Amino acid sequence: MRGVCVFVAAALAVAPALAGDVQLNGRTVTVSDQADETILKMTSSNYALNRSRDEIITDARACLATTPGLTLGTVNAEAGTIEATQATEYRARFANYRVSSKLTLAAEDRVFWLTDAPIEVTQLDTEGAPMIAPLSKQNSGWDKGLMQFIQNEDKLVDCLFK
Repeated sequence: MRGVCVFVAAALAVAPALAGDVQLNGRTVTVSDQADETILKMTSSNYALNRSRDEIITDARACLATTPGLTLGTVNAEAGTIEATQATEYRARFANYRVSSKLTLAAEDRVFWLTDAPIEVTQLDTEGAPMIAPLSKQNSGWDKGLMQFIQNEDKLVDCLFK
């Protein structure tokens, strides 16, 4: 039995980390269990706001129009959602990257939250046409790109609380 425990412990020590949630500056980043550790989505916590769902959606639409880095997309007031796109660039390990996502603001009465999915990355300074791929923890500076998203989203949240 003791030999089995040592074997299991050794196997766990060398096994790669599998799927799960990673916390990043107050956001939950969901990572796939595949070897490439694709980032599936990033979700904010719930924000409490003393407004109805319709008021939150109306205010969010106005805030999105003035928030740099975010572009208003589809508004579905009946479902209580707004979609926007966001893209930003960052530099890591002597390369330039562009990361983009669809941002969804979902609202209910007195609460809203933000979700980025899918999240894609492009290495900008490559020869030939740049390739767009899902962002992965294997990408250099993946967290830098997400931190840029968080800064954009924090501006949106600040606007909603004014």
